[in-house]
Amino acid sequence: MIVDAQIHAWRRGDGGAKDPDGKGVEAEDLLAVMNESGVDAAVVVSANSIYDLDSSFAVETAARDPKRLRAVGPIRLDVDDPVGFVEEWAADERTSGLRLVLRGSGNADAILDPRHLAAFDAVERLAVPLCVWAPGEVALIEALARRHTGMQLVVDHTGVDASKPMTGRRLLSDGASVIALATLPNVKVKLTGVPALSAGPYPFRDCWPWVEEILAAFTPERVMWGTDWTRTRDVSSYAESLGWIAESGLLTGAERDAVMGLTAHRLFFR
Repeated sequence: MIVDAQIHAWRRGDGGAKDPDGKGVEAEDLLAVMNESGVDAAVVVSANSIYDLDSSFAVETAARDPKRLRAVGPIRLDVDDPVGFVEEWAADERTSGLRLVLRGSGNADAILDPRHLAAFDAVERLAVPLCVWAPGEVALIEALARRHTGMQLVVDHTGVDASKPMTGRRLLSDGASVIALATLPNVKVKLTGVPALSAGPYPFRDCWPWVEEILAAFTPERVMWGTDWTRTRDVSSYAESLGWIAESGLLTGAERDAVMGLTAHRLFFR
């Protein structure tokens, strides 16, 4: 089984500069590229840069084929009843995990704010995976993981700034603090957007040492592959976003099964 742990969609006309032809990326487009590459299922993560806190289109997309698609949307700490929001999300068969984006959002302190404790308690109690993109905020992720030891936390994009290429040496340096999270058993990591981190062409070999560090620290059972497509489609095709690791030899046997799909399927397709 192959499961893409992070893929994005947006409605025709919503993409702006990300979608100059205005065609959008909708459910049929995602399923088409998945079928071409032999990908069984995918986690549709709401496109934060387009929809901000509105996850409705991701949910709409997942509803087109709930056996193969599940939605992950932003946790709403801004609503009158954030606990009720988490409970409704957990009960919806189209949805799976929630996501907390801290980079550039101005709400990095949300993790530590006592007003939000009940919402995070609900995430833990209802076994809703919480994806976190917070490059440079590893200490906050650690604080959340230690306070909620039963919560399943997923660090997006290997915990580094996925918006720009890095040399292999810089990846190892900037990501050193992420490796410390491996001591916390409730923390998992996504290998998403790796092609966008590379300063070289496919198969992005300059990133392989960093991937090996992640695999060694967290073990393959706590690591999930994903494309971060369509954000990365200017860097690599969907097939290349799969092939860089599937054909790399970095994984064999049970390791490959876990990273390429089983862990994500168990977590997001409950």
